[in-house]
Amino acid sequence: MSGMTNLEVLDVSVNRLSGEIPDSLVQLSFLSTFNVSYNELYGNVPSGGQFMTFPGSSFEGNQGLCHVMLRPRQKSQIPPLILPPGKKMKIVNWNFRIGAGVGFVLTVASCFKSGWVLSKG
Repeated sequence: MSGMTNLEVLDVSVNRLSGEIPDSLVQLSFLSTFNVSYNELYGNVPSGGQFMTFPGSSFEGNQGLCHVMLRPRQKSQIPPLILPPGKKMKIVNWNFRIGAGVGFVLTVASCFKSGWVLSKG
């Protein structure tokens, strides 16, 4: 199958396939969809190439498969923001205040002009 270099989709899910996924499938550089879920596959999932882009759902239901995507991911830690001494964090600055004020005035004016607030009657 690795000789089919232009293969874009390979879905053999729910087929009772057994064995290992051949490492040679990594050479299929055009492969955009790959699904071997709910078979009887075992061993390691090939790493590299397009295999790094396939979701964990493409491999689920195979009790013997070992794949990085099947394990829960660790949440990355964001380092705390450290401000220089004497500086305060500003969430609402003058640019925000001016923009919010102009937006409010334009919204209210639009409501009055359309007659949504006061009937023209």
